[in-house]
Formats: sequence, structure tokens, C-alpha cells
Amino acid sequence: VALNYQEDPEMEEKISQAIDFTGEFLKEIREYKNVDILRMSEMTKVSKTYLKYIEEESITKLPATVYVRGFVYQYAKCLKLNPEMVAASYLNRIKELKG
Repeated sequence: VALNYQEDPEMEEKISQAIDFTGEFLKEIREYKNVDILRMSEMTKVSKTYLKYIEEESITKLPATVYVRGFVYQYAKCLKLNPEMVAASYLNRIKELKG
């Protein structure tokens, strides 16, 4: 997948240093990399609705964890992030939010 965006060294640094991948941060990265929800949905084969829920961290509306993990994994892959790390970080966050 070719991503067409203007690289910003500060944002690249922020992404490379990141340990916590929140829904908000994922959305920020997606927008920074110039990928709209529709294109993300086509690339990941995940519905726009679920992608929005992931970004909004609407934990009551998300499907079973195993699906969320797969969705976030694909999302990260499309944005050229480390999918394992992003998925693990996001699921930890969801677990905390469910508390």
C-alpha cells in the first residue's frame, strides 16, 4: 500500500517513540498519513463503523477482543506501524477502560 503524505520529522519521532497507542493517537496517525476512513476500510476490510469505534474507544460497541485485535493489527499494518506492538498496546488500553 502506497501512502502519499508529507513527512513531518516531529510526528515521525513521536510515532517511533510511542509505546501507548490510543484510539485518538491512531486517528491522529491515520490523518497525518492522509488516509481517510473510507480508504482505511477498503485497505483493512474492516467496516468504517468499527474503525470509528476503535478510534473513539467505544468499548461497549466493539466486537469480541479477538476481532478487535485483528482489526487494530490490520489498521497498524496499513499505516506502516508495528502491528504486534500497536495491537498489544491498544488491547491493554481497552482492558484498562473496561476496568
